[in-house]
Amino acid sequence: MYDIFIDEEKNSGYLGFLVVKETPASQQMFLNIRSANQKNHSEVKFVTVNNTRIRMILPWLNIFFNHEACVGFYYRKWNKTLIQKRNLITKTVMQLKKLVKTSNLVVLMDLDSNHKNIDIQRQIRVNARIARCYHLDSKSVDMLQLTDILLQCAIKNDQWELDNKKLSKLTKKMHDRISMKKPELKRLIVWHASKQNQKRKKIRKKILID
Repeated sequence: MYDIFIDEEKNSGYLGFLVVKETPASQQMFLNIRSANQKNHSEVKFVTVNNTRIRMILPWLNIFFNHEACVGFYYRKWNKTLIQKRNLITKTVMQLKKLVKTSNLVVLMDLDSNHKNIDIQRQIRVNARIARCYHLDSKSVDMLQLTDILLQCAIKNDQWELDNKKLSKLTKKMHDRISMKKPELKRLIVWHASKQNQKRKKIRKKILID
């Protein structure tokens, strides 16, 4: 069983697709990190990163890049119309179905009240010929929160070139528990993901099908 978690960045018009195999086992790893950070019970998002949440976000990214159950993350540009978004999601899900070589897929999208206007769940399920398609509230789903973080990393990576020296300095500040401002924390997240992705190639624009 594979799950596809979908989130969007409305301002820039990007959709992100996180593909995970055997989600319950993977979810437990993310939950363990959350439990180890007892103050981090709130939703984790890129835009609200602080000096406490960064200690969850970087380990989450490490799991994504190093655990084989996290298959990959893919992002696509859309033109902000609901119909185009539905069609792009359907097309991408069909490509991902070929990638993982199964129709036993479940699509899980962040809740959006506008989706009911175009019957998006049924349309995706029927047209992509997958098992199920649901809406979930990201506030209670760590995988959707990770999707938000990965999508921001993908978008910002095109803007912020990796600087290994500055990354080392920011990482040291975090380990030394030196308070950082939000712009520093955001660059730490993006550069950390960028460096990992140079090795693992798990964040992609194109879906490469054998």
